[in-house]
Amino acid sequence: MAPVLSDGWTGRIVTTHTPDILQDLTRRFGASGQRLYPDGADARIEAVDRFCEQDINAAAQRAGQSGTDMAARETALTALLRGLGELERRLSSAQHVLGGELSAADVRLWVTLVQLDTVQRWHLDAAAVYRITGHPHLWSYARRLAAHPAFASHLDLDGIARRHHAHCGGTEAAGAAVRIVDWASREPRSIAVVKATRN
Repeated sequence: MAPVLSDGWTGRIVTTHTPDILQDLTRRFGASGQRLYPDGADARIEAVDRFCEQDINAAAQRAGQSGTDMAARETALTALLRGLGELERRLSSAQHVLGGELSAADVRLWVTLVQLDTVQRWHLDAAAVYRITGHPHLWSYARRLAAHPAFASHLDLDGIARRHHAHCGGTEAAGAAVRIVDWASREPRSIAVVKATRN
């Protein structure tokens, strides 16, 4: 899954090029004085980008990859949970990834979390998905951003599902039925409610 900038009037995709989308968001937030690239934060934003790709995306793909042995999948799941745990610790004492202000690092992490729940979850078993939900600060953060108009109003869940099912050759696992976040909802839900549905 890639972030998509689309024309809200025609539904036409304008670009899936992340730097262009971030520039557009920078202009959008810039009107209210918010800057997605604070002075001196470029290296930290790039570090979050690498972390999302290596410690979340790649680990989740390996954890859900069909045709690999159980030990390899469990090792990948352990790596994924370690990465999510690091984010959980960071967000337990901060509103955003780099501290108190929204930045491009939050945009990158949010896209990663959407992908984890709407794409990679389809290939994980229910026990793995349940373990992934055990990061309440992280998923509360994801819901908070999902309720922000600049994020939520442009999230095309149906389009994500169509693209995934059209191009994915992997097998569906039990975790497909266990959604972590109701991305379409504008009201944040408690993580306890999500867990209670699985007992």
